[in-house]
Amino acid sequence: MELVLLPDAQAREEDGKRPSQSCFDEMAKLNIIAMRLGPGKHLQGRLLMNGIVKPEEVFYSVTFYCINFDVYITSLTTSTS
Repeated sequence: MELVLLPDAQAREEDGKRPSQSCFDEMAKLNIIAMRLGPGKHLQGRLLMNGIVKPEEVFYSVTFYCINFDVYITSLTTSTS
């Protein structure tokens, strides 16, 4: 996450452009997008955050983190300088 998402977020904060496709691809690969929906059957069988989080361990504070991260990324795409 720190190798792809953080540098991209910092670069987009400076230039105000949309996050790169590689940023969205990494979020999808880590299943951050799926975790935004909260706990449930849709997470079963998925490798979450490269195995750091198990599907049964996802609770609403993890979802809150994912949503906040997504809001941050989105805010970078809509910020005006």
